[in-house]
Amino acid sequence: MLGAPTPDVPGDRCVPVRADQVSEPLQTASSDPTSGAPSAGEPRSDAALRPRSPYRRSSRPHRLKGVSPWILAAGVLVALLVVVAGADLAFSWGRIQPGVHIGPVAVGSMTAAEAGSAIDRAFLAAADRPISVTCQTETFTVSADSIGARLDATASVDAAMAVGREGGVLSAAWQRVSALFSGAEVTPTVHVDPDASDAALDRIDAAAELAPRDATVTLHGTEVTVTKARQGRALDRSATREAVAAAALSARGSVAAVVDTVAPDVTDADALAARAQAVRLIAGPVTVKFESDTVTVARETVAGWVSFSRDATAAADASSHPFGGLTVAFVPKRLAAAVAPLAEGRTRPGKDARFVVKGRSIRITQSQVGEGPDLKSLAFELAAACLGTGPRTAVLRLAEAEPRLTTDEAKAMGIHDRLSTYTTVYATVNPSRTNNVHLLAKALDGKLVAPGEVFSFNGAAGQRTAAKGYQEAPAIVKGKLVPQLGGGVCQVGTTVFNAVFFSGLPVVERHNHSFFISHYPTGRDATVSWGYPDFKFRNDTGGWVLVDTSFTSNTLTVALYGTDPGYRVKYTTGPFTDVIKHKTVETPDPKLAKGTRIVEDAGVDGRTVVVTRTVYKGSVVVRKDTFVSHYSPKTEFVRVGTKQPSSTPTDTVKP
Repeated sequence: MLGAPTPDVPGDRCVPVRADQVSEPLQTASSDPTSGAPSAGEPRSDAALRPRSPYRRSSRPHRLKGVSPWILAAGVLVALLVVVAGADLAFSWGRIQPGVHIGPVAVGSMTAAEAGSAIDRAFLAAADRPISVTCQTETFTVSADSIGARLDATASVDAAMAVGREGGVLSAAWQRVSALFSGAEVTPTVHVDPDASDAALDRIDAAAELAPRDATVTLHGTEVTVTKARQGRALDRSATREAVAAAALSARGSVAAVVDTVAPDVTDADALAARAQAVRLIAGPVTVKFESDTVTVARETVAGWVSFSRDATAAADASSHPFGGLTVAFVPKRLAAAVAPLAEGRTRPGKDARFVVKGRSIRITQSQVGEGPDLKSLAFELAAACLGTGPRTAVLRLAEAEPRLTTDEAKAMGIHDRLSTYTTVYATVNPSRTNNVHLLAKALDGKLVAPGEVFSFNGAAGQRTAAKGYQEAPAIVKGKLVPQLGGGVCQVGTTVFNAVFFSGLPVVERHNHSFFISHYPTGRDATVSWGYPDFKFRNDTGGWVLVDTSFTSNTLTVALYGTDPGYRVKYTTGPFTDVIKHKTVETPDPKLAKGTRIVEDAGVDGRTVVVTRTVYKGSVVVRKDTFVSHYSPKTEFVRVGTKQPSSTPTDTVKP
C-alpha cells in the first residue's frame, strides 16, 4: 500500500535517489489516457513511485564509459606493432634485422657470418684510402692503416644482431619496426694501436698544441702588474684516431681533428685577487719589535719580501691564503737581512751530526739544537698586520733551530762499514785544474745516499761556475782539449766511478771519454759534464751510503761507507780491438828551422775495450756488468819548420 515500507530483501534494496540523479523525470498523475498512469484519485503502486535505477539497461547504443577513443586507438596500434614485430622476428630469426647498417654497409637480413665477411671486405678496401685531417689551418693526410686501426668484426656484428632483441617487448618491437621502415645504423667497433698511430698523430699534435698560459702577477719595485691568462689547446688523440677510422669505413674523404681546450691553472680572477692582496701588503713600511729594540723597514724593502708562487710547499709557508693556483706570501728567508740587527748576538746556530772518517773507522759527532729568529711566524704576523686595519707592526720571537741531522738519525742510518775506496793520481803542473779537483771533492764530501736512491754526480756536485771558484783548465770538448770552466771534473768522475765499481753497487749511467787517456785505468774512466753526460749509481744496500772524499796536492781519494752488503767483486779487462790509427795534421811554420817538428797536440789511436765486472754475495752471482768503451781516434797536430838556413857571405883574398 502507499507509503508502506519496502521489504529489506538482500539484492533488491531500494536506494534513495535525488532528482538530479535520475536520467528521466519522475512521472506523476496524468490526464493522458494513453499514458497508462493512474488518473487523479486512483491509487498508485510502489513501483509507480519508485525512481528508475541509474544502472538499468538503456535502449541507447552501448559505449565504454570513461575510455577515450585515443586510448583505444593507441591500444590497437600497440597490438598491431607487436603483431608486425612478431611476424618480422619470426621472418628474421637467426639473422640481422632488415634495415640495419654497420657504418655504411647494409647487413639487414644477413647471418652473422655473412655480415662479418661484408664489413671485413669493406674495411680492407678502405683501410689505405687517404683521408684529409684538418687541424687549425693545416691539413694532413693519413689513413686507417697509418694509425694502426683494426676492425673488430665480431663486436660490430654482435651490436647489429642486438637491434630488435634488447630491452622489453615494446622496446624491442619498436627497434624492429623502426629499422624496417627507417633504417638503423650501428657504429663499427674499431681498435686503434696507440703506438702505431704516434708517428701519424705527432704531426697533427704539433699543429693543435698550444700550451695554456697562466695569469701572472709581477712586482717591479712597488708596481704590481697582471699578465692575463690564455686558453691552451691539445689534440684528443684517442677521439681523433676513432674519427679517422670511422671516416675510412664510411668512405668520407676528410675529417676534423678533435681538439680540446686546456684551461690555465691560474685564471685572470685569481691573479687580480692576488694583486689586490699584494697591493695591501706593500702599502707602506712595517715595524718589527724585539724586546726593547725596534726596526722600521721601508716599503721598497717590504715589496722584495713578496712572492707569487704555485709551489705547494710555498702555501705551507704562506702568510696569506692562496688564490686559485696562486699563493701570495712574505717569504720568511727574505726577512732575515732586515731583522738580523735585532737578533745579533742573541742567537745560537744549530749543529748537525757529522760522520768523521779515519781509514776504516767512522764516528758520529753530536748534533746540537740552536736558537734563532722565528722568521716563519714573523712573516705570517707581519702579513696579517698589513692586511688588517691596525698598525703594520709585528714582534720578532726566537725559536729553536733544529739540526738538519740529529745524532739519533745519524746512528739509525747504519753507516759503520767501509764499502770501498779508490785513489787516483794527477799532475800538479796546472794549478787551475788542481783547484777545480779540490772544489769538486769538497762539493761531494759528506753526501748521503738514501736506500734505493740513485746518486747523480751532477746533481750532487752542482753546476761548475766562476762564482763558486771554478777556473778554466783543459777539458775534452768535441774530441779536443780546450780550456773550459771546471776542467778536471773527469778526474773526480773517474775516481767516483772506480769507488762504486769496487763496491759492487749497481751502476746506472757511465760514459767513457771520447778518446783514450792512458793515465786513467783502462776501460774504467768516466766523463761527466754539466747537464750531460752524467755518472749515476744506485744504493741497493738497504741502508744509507756516505760519500767521503779526501785529497792531497796530487792525489784524490773517494770512499763509500754504509752497511756492508757482503759484495765481492771480480773483473777482467779485455784487449784493445777495432784499433784505428790517428790522423796527423801538419802546419808549416816559417819561424821554425826546416826539418823541425813540434807536436802541439799528440794524437791517440782509436780503440775499443771491454771490462767485465762480476759481483758475488758468497758464492752467488748478484750481477754481471759489461762496460764497453769505444774511443775515437784523436788527431795529432804538428808544426813543421820551413825556414831555410841563412848563408853568410865571406870575403875572398886573391893572391
